[in-house]
Amino acid sequence: MGRVLPAAILLFLLLHSAAPALAQSGDSSALGDGDGPDILPLALLTIGAALAAGFVALLITFVRIRLGIEAHKPPDGPETDHQSPH
Repeated sequence: MGRVLPAAILLFLLLHSAAPALAQSGDSSALGDGDGPDILPLALLTIGAALAAGFVALLITFVRIRLGIEAHKPPDGPETDHQSPH
């Protein structure tokens, strides 16, 4: 899910920035002439945001492991048979 959101935002911004060019020319050839907006800064920003999100997730994982917090850790206490129907 973390990768889908930046890609969706990038797609929305690309389509939104191309809409005025299509409206002015009336045909779809306006996208291929090279006069459109420069998307390199936006692409680099999106890649940077994805890398930063991955780094934060990795950092949180390391902190969680260091503190001993496990998502599916068995409870401390006497062993119980979970398969008995009671």
